[in-house]
Amino acid sequence: MTEAHELLEQLVAFPSVAGQPNDEIAGFVAGWLRGHGVECTAVPGDGGRVNLLASIGPAAGGVLLAAHMDVVEVEGQPWSGDPWRLRRDGDRLVGRGSADMKGFLACAMRAMADATALELREPLRLAMSTDEEIGCVGVRDLLPAVAALPQRPRACLVGEPTVMRLVTAHKGKLALRATLHGSARHSSEAPLADNAVERAAELVLALRDRGRELADGRRDQRFAIPHSTISVGPIHGGRALNVVPDHCTVEFEVRNLPGEDPASLLPGTGNAEIEQLAAYPALDGEASALGDLLGVAAGDAIDFGTEAGLYAQLGIATAVCGPGDIGDAHRADESVAIEQLDACSAALGRLLARMT
Repeated sequence: MTEAHELLEQLVAFPSVAGQPNDEIAGFVAGWLRGHGVECTAVPGDGGRVNLLASIGPAAGGVLLAAHMDVVEVEGQPWSGDPWRLRRDGDRLVGRGSADMKGFLACAMRAMADATALELREPLRLAMSTDEEIGCVGVRDLLPAVAALPQRPRACLVGEPTVMRLVTAHKGKLALRATLHGSARHSSEAPLADNAVERAAELVLALRDRGRELADGRRDQRFAIPHSTISVGPIHGGRALNVVPDHCTVEFEVRNLPGEDPASLLPGTGNAEIEQLAAYPALDGEASALGDLLGVAAGDAIDFGTEAGLYAQLGIATAVCGPGDIGDAHRADESVAIEQLDACSAALGRLLARMT
């Protein structure tokens, strides 16, 4: 195994599930980088959240690599082995986070360590967030630290899995929870009650109908699904069959094309109480110089979201490129092809050569 593969094995061993304190993996990453001569600063957030910002080279400008340390839960998934122990299966490495996105994190950490032996003309930085998987939450604590750098990076590479194709556009997301209220009553008197679940059902149908309208609306052929979408998720309401429900919640999201306001795409929600669960902007960049720096090919726009739109809002030219396929992420026996990790290490090596 290469050094990056061995480092990935160590990273996978941390069950760094989003929404939980991540001080253990953050402490390991920071200690490893500092032990290899890389300056690394902790950027704390709420609820035990720890983000990291590492730097090597001169003070101003440079290139920012961006990764997240958290992963999605494994509970309820039919893994064929321990998800927190990286194992080899033919030409693939299997373990939670191997594709999304500890594989890139391992390659980026290794590149930072390699950079300590070089005379860089400009700095190389590595931003590492947590709670990305619950709506790009943790990075919002990290963005002010990036904005406060002596001179902001001229380019940012977010290493989400794109099969090592450089992507400059993805959809945005707005996730909401609607709470519908009614009046409780014995079910034998149901016609006299106000059923909150029925109110929720009406909202769900309105969301479905609006989603169908979007499919016939504005299109952007760069995307595999070339229109904005609406999706309904968990619904919770009612306590017992013989009690008319007085409370029901519906969680839903809109994934918007670049240039569209996600809130304006939704239907009316009546008297529902609306709570925002997560949001991040779409990315719509131009062909990036990062492609030449990394020596990788351009890829199609992606339907899933990343932190890239948030870095782009800082005025940094941002693109997405990393090892692995999003189709292998978030599932049982998540895996990454070894050749993808090697391709990522090679691309970051070319980046270092061009910065030297």
